[in-house]
Amino acid sequence: MKLNWFLVLAGVVFSVLPLFSDDQVQSQSLTTDETPIHEVKAWPKQLSVLTYNTFGMWLGPIHVGKHWPDRIPRIVQALRQTNADVVLLQELWRVKDRRFIRESLQVQYPYIVSSSWHATSLPSAVGLKNIIGGGLMILSKYPFYAPAEFHSYKAFTAPEEYFAGKGLLVASISVDGKLFAVAQTHLGASHFDSDTNDFKPKQARSHMKQIEEMAQMMSDARRRFSQRGLRPHFILAGDLNCPEHFWNAEQSDYEYDRTSYCYPSLNPRGEFVDTYRLLNFDDLGYTSTAEENPYVAPNEPPARLDYIFSDANPRVIPFSSEIVFKDIQSSPPWALSDHFGVLTRFLLL
Repeated sequence: MKLNWFLVLAGVVFSVLPLFSDDQVQSQSLTTDETPIHEVKAWPKQLSVLTYNTFGMWLGPIHVGKHWPDRIPRIVQALRQTNADVVLLQELWRVKDRRFIRESLQVQYPYIVSSSWHATSLPSAVGLKNIIGGGLMILSKYPFYAPAEFHSYKAFTAPEEYFAGKGLLVASISVDGKLFAVAQTHLGASHFDSDTNDFKPKQARSHMKQIEEMAQMMSDARRRFSQRGLRPHFILAGDLNCPEHFWNAEQSDYEYDRTSYCYPSLNPRGEFVDTYRLLNFDDLGYTSTAEENPYVAPNEPPARLDYIFSDANPRVIPFSSEIVFKDIQSSPPWALSDHFGVLTRFLLL
């Protein structure tokens, strides 16, 4: 099997993990467009990455993401307590919300970049298409090596997503002398049709077109790094809106021995490792489920929609991956979001 060597090495790493110390630090600084020069202490042995869809949806003055004013300070507090090294956030459409998060967390995360609408290429921003931007934000304890890149998708799924400039945000981050290219995205949703008990075919086709665009963007990013003599370790994460397993409409359930229409296309060349599945082989890892989260529509089938993929690299080993932010309250706001988050920790060798 292609990844056998990776699994064996991971087992070795687990056995020696307690031997590694995390007391070595170094100071680094960087100036970006959105943050001032700031000193940060690097943690050279491990790297933790968190992806989270905040459910910060707006439609003009209307809160589509329910109880948002009550949830956003709680999200900030949860991010502060989780203390991941790199945080990837989705559905932060408003400048006001991005500013609140930046100002609340800039001491902990001095390096921040977002996919605001003006980062979108001009042809995509003409008219109303993509006008509200990509809604993506990357917060890092570590310096950015080069300016981030954002590329919007041409395809869109649901009609309301025409206005969202969804795309791929790529930031290169220097961690203890190692270069990482962290790419995050929020792919369009394929809505579930309760009448047919299946995903809407037209939206699913548009979703696949976005995945194809994403794969090409990732390939182009690798090529641009290579042209500069750089070979960063790639991490791809975000809300990919792609269930892992095949939905059997007749049985109204998943077939867990079959993958969904989109999951294989997330990693067509086999160059990535699905970190959660690698480390939680028998756990479904749902990040969207009406049974556990009141913000999820009752007719939506439970699904793992949020992922952290990582290059298969013997020097960057994922050793822990978990579903986070699952606490539910008895009264509104019931949860932090309509999604749970994914947190993966890597050992850097």
